[in-house]
Amino acid sequence: MDLKNVLVSAGVALLVAVLGFAYFGPTEKVIERTIEKIGAFPGPEIDSPFISVNGLRSHYYDSPFLVSSSTLCSFRAPVNSTTTLAFASAQINTASTAALFFEWGRGTTYTSTTTSLGVVSLAARLRATIIASTTGTVTDAPEDDSIVIPPGQYINFVYGISPCVDGSVCTTLAGRCKVQLREN
Repeated sequence: MDLKNVLVSAGVALLVAVLGFAYFGPTEKVIERTIEKIGAFPGPEIDSPFISVNGLRSHYYDSPFLVSSSTLCSFRAPVNSTTTLAFASAQINTASTAALFFEWGRGTTYTSTTTSLGVVSLAARLRATIIASTTGTVTDAPEDDSIVIPPGQYINFVYGISPCVDGSVCTTLAGRCKVQLREN
């Protein structure tokens, strides 16, 4: 009987050890991660000519003055939608020996200003920043509103000059243009 008690005790001890090891022993740890995609800008600079926020799309243009042309800057509006001019500026960094006039306009080509958006004169030997912006207006015929830009038309910044005494051109202008359009 002693052998029987020893064997039963050893069996119970073995069963307790196996069950204890199975219950309290090492377990595989499961690490659960939830990854959410959160939209964010990569930094303060966005390398895109447009940005869309909740369906409102704005287009941005920036260019140095063109050389050898009376059209200093030309930007083509999107071809798939009508836009409204929100802002336009031209910074003239070099002075001219002659008085100049400048015009923001729109047209069907990169040199035309068939619809004027504003004209300004600048005396000789002056540098300037010419800014065009809009204020809220209500019109009966929005298609006649000059700041509404039809699809694919150009926003152009041009200048005119009187010839110098010897007939040559008196200026070589340097500067930049910036334009912002908003889709309607």
